[in-house]
Amino acid sequence: MTIDSNKHVITWQEMDKDCRALADMLNKLGPIEGIVAVARGGMVPASIISNTLDIRNVKTVAVTSYYGRRQVTAELLGSVEEIKDGEGWVFIDDMADTGQTAKLIRKRYPKAKFIVVYAKPEGQEHTDFFVKLLRQECWVVFPWEIQEE
Repeated sequence: MTIDSNKHVITWQEMDKDCRALADMLNKLGPIEGIVAVARGGMVPASIISNTLDIRNVKTVAVTSYYGRRQVTAELLGSVEEIKDGEGWVFIDDMADTGQTAKLIRKRYPKAKFIVVYAKPEGQEHTDFFVKLLRQECWVVFPWEIQEE
């Protein structure tokens, strides 16, 4: 499914539904040793997916690639050394925009899977799978980012 708008506000219900769809895709991969949530955006999807699939081995790694609305060079802030090359592990993020985060993760953990809930055209080729394709120009507002004015 492609979302065609310059701004897409994702509700909690939409996020839950899309994460469960992603969990169904992930479940078809077979046995998974564990999940790594890419902080911060991947923490909510990883929580929903790990609960849906009853995967208790969940870790986090932080990657920074935005300063406000401006995208900057992605930087890995820490690592999960005990998973070595990533075999049997799935990294989960909220979105693949340009693919910078996925490329960084794949360089450090080449045998891991990298999945996202939402992808944009520049980022989609760097993921193993995703639920919805957004326009590259679309600004996404996640439910945990919505603030009362």
